[in-house]
Amino acid sequence: MSDPGDGTRLLLTVLFALWLGAFGFAFLAHGLTFAADAESQSAFLGWQGIAGLFAVAVFGVSRQWPASTTIRRLGLVPLMCAGMIWLGIILISMWKTV
Repeated sequence: MSDPGDGTRLLLTVLFALWLGAFGFAFLAHGLTFAADAESQSAFLGWQGIAGLFAVAVFGVSRQWPASTTIRRLGLVPLMCAGMIWLGIILISMWKTV
């Protein structure tokens, strides 16, 4: 299998940039309120949800490269970050209820 064309490379770059923007803005939106109220938490979760959708898209597009390439491995990074964030949220929610 050969490398995908320039259009796919551009799509992956745009999706990765959108994921990075949404992922970073989630922390920025949460931090701008300087409180742990429900509004800042919902802003964080909303932007992380958007970032999670972009993470899945990045993962899907990166699967078009051959298996041993760096680009294909980099496609896992957003998905792993999203998974760790959601695992942390679940663990914190479980800890707060005990």
